Amino acid sequence: MSKKKYLDMISSVFLILLGAIYFYAASKLPAPLTKEPLGPAGFPQFLAILLIGLSISVLVRAVLDKSESNNSPTSFTARDFKILIILMITLILYAAGIWYVGYIVSTFAFCCVCFWLMGAPLDKPIKILVPSLIIAIACFVLFGLLFKADLGSGFLF
Repeated sequence: MSKKKYLDMISSVFLILLGAIYFYAASKLPAPLTKEPLGPAGFPQFLAILLIGLSISVLVRAVLDKSESNNSPTSFTARDFKILIILMITLILYAAGIWYVGYIVSTFAFCCVCFWLMGAPLDKPIKILVPSLIIAIACFVLFGLLFKADLGSGFLF
């Protein structure tokens, strides 16, 4: 048995147990104050079921995989570490930027950097700017207008 299959099986069993514990803990949350069908335990239980389902999927795939190829983990290059550091700095700036320049502008800038890090060509900025703008506006409409979430208003928006 290859090392990857063994690690997949061990981690899947661990995550199934973690999902079961999480589901049990969520079921112990207090009853809702209003007549909501889900209550405070609904979403955590959904996440626990999702974790268990995905873990079972990985476990089944590891058990049924007949290939004995050595699937070694990917090694990171210096460029990969540079991208990781840039992404971590961008995440910190994004979180801080929401409160200074607003959700839409920060999300737009964050998406632009992410598309650039994923390899979008800088010579064709339309391939970075348009998807970033669509994502920023779609997230604002979904969370800000439909779900009425407080997305933080900065100086600009």
